[in-house]
Amino acid sequence: MKIEFLGTGGAMPIPRPLCHCRICEEAREKGVPYSRMGPSLFVHGPNILIDTPEDIYVQLNRSNIKEINGVFYSHWHPKNYLKA
Repeated sequence: MKIEFLGTGGAMPIPRPLCHCRICEEAREKGVPYSRMGPSLFVHGPNILIDTPEDIYVQLNRSNIKEINGVFYSHWHPKNYLKA
């Protein structure tokens, strides 16, 4: 069984879009490991994806994952799409 870390950052990716702080500028300049995507991992064999941050499409496109048989979420992130 092989475990692939797709992203190891926090809730906000680094560099943050349109941010020009020192940390984000350094991440843009140096790339990995200074740049980080949202937390997610994939277990090859059973083909299980664990967590899907907002940038999961980028993570999947840069990986060699061909099939996903299941998805597990470590916690729920409710979003408020409707405004009163």
